[in-house]
Amino acid sequence: MNSTEFKALTIEDQVNYINEGESLSKVCKELKISKSISQKLKSKGYIVVNGKYTHATPSNKPPQTQEVATDIISTPKFKSVKKPIIGRPKRTTKFKKITTEIDFILYKQLKHYCIDNEINMNKYIEELLRKNLK
Repeated sequence: MNSTEFKALTIEDQVNYINEGESLSKVCKELKISKSISQKLKSKGYIVVNGKYTHATPSNKPPQTQEVATDIISTPKFKSVKKPIIGRPKRTTKFKKITTEIDFILYKQLKHYCIDNEINMNKYIEELLRKNLK
């Protein structure tokens, strides 16, 4: 038998042919077909019992390894917690992007000052400008 003849058979005949062989791997090698035939058979309701495919009935189904929860567990509802915003804040219509040029050494000093005092650099500069412009 070749692969085209095998594919022309009904599912039951294909299962019988596979079961007559030594193993699925050897039958697939002999027919030059892929082992994905096992997935096809499983989707049609066949299971492997003792190395042979049989149609799954309630009496020969293997025991399930996963337990199914039958009780409904009620969980308290919580308000969704907002994630902290990381990175640059969103732009609003109130503030516009403005670029200023600062000496690199002065910028480094300002950056360290703001980190040490745990203040926002932009707000600190804005406060200095407001004080000096009034």
